Amino acid sequence: MECSAKIKIYSKEYRRSNAGLFAAHAATRRAARFRATPFWVNKEEIKNIYLSAANAGLTVDHIVPLKHPLVCGLHVPYNLQLMELEENIRK
Repeated sequence: MECSAKIKIYSKEYRRSNAGLFAAHAATRRAARFRATPFWVNKEEIKNIYLSAANAGLTVDHIVPLKHPLVCGLHVPYNLQLMELEENIRK
């Protein structure tokens, strides 16, 4: 079995057995993204980036993280990049 397939299976099982933990994490991420989204940002452009990622089988990553002890980025188009899931997990 390929390594990436093993990671996907393990991740799915881990997520299923820790659903509450993932729900709390997702809520925290949504709140951080909401606070990090300026009123002037083009939300349609951000939506298109996420749609492009989904269509290409990629994930969206913040170049400058939204939550970090040293720096906080914004949820804006120029702070988003498309990445392979495995690369994003390693990061």
